[in-house]
Amino acid sequence: MSITPEGVEAPVAPKWIGEAHVTAAARKLRRAERGKRLCRRAARRLDEAGALAHATELQLRSDRYDTVAYFGGETAPLSSRVHARCWVGKKP
Repeated sequence: MSITPEGVEAPVAPKWIGEAHVTAAARKLRRAERGKRLCRRAARRLDEAGALAHATELQLRSDRYDTVAYFGGETAPLSSRVHARCWVGKKP
């Protein structure tokens, strides 16, 4: 999840942590004992690509949703677990 200085959150594609699919990214995240390192690597990729120029923070996080409610418009997660957080670009 990318986060702006104002606290606005936006999902980040799994390719930034080195995976093409959400399920593969989730597996990688669950197995990552070095979450901070994985986070810094993804943040560096985002910064070098100029992607998400508005973001200052990146969180590697697992969110849990009520699937039926989600597609009914209730898109807030039931719970979130932050595995790692790091800065994108220079620390403010």
